[in-house]
Amino acid sequence: MNKGAIYKQCIDSLWRQYKLVILICALLTMQGCAVAKQVTGPDGQPMYAIDCSGAYLNSGHCLEKAGKICGEGGYEILGGYGANQGVMASAGTYGLFSAPIINRELWVRCKGAARPAMQPERDNSIQQ
Repeated sequence: MNKGAIYKQCIDSLWRQYKLVILICALLTMQGCAVAKQVTGPDGQPMYAIDCSGAYLNSGHCLEKAGKICGEGGYEILGGYGANQGVMASAGTYGLFSAPIINRELWVRCKGAARPAMQPERDNSIQQ
C-alpha cells in the first residue's frame, strides 16, 4: 500500500468519526429543554402545559420550567402524565444507536400572575 492510499484511508476514517460526533451532538441538543405552552383549562382559566419529554430530561425539568414561568407566586400542579413508549433503534455505517421514547407532560396554573413573556431586545444599531 502506498503512502497516498494510507493517507486517504486515514482521512476517510477521521471524516466518518467527525460526522458521528456531529450527529450525536445534534441529537443531544434537540433533547435539551422543557417547552411550555399556555392553554385554556377545562374551567376556562389559563394554565400551562409543560413538555419535558425525552431521554435526557426528567420531571424535575418540568418543575423547573413551571417555577420560571410563575415566579415567586408559585404554581399549582393540576395534573400530568409520563409514559415510556419503547425504544427507537437505528443501525448504519457507524454502528447501532438506540434511545428510549419517553413522553412527559405537566399541567400547572400559576397562583399569582405569570411572568411576562421575554421580549427580544431591539437592535438599535441598524439604521433604516
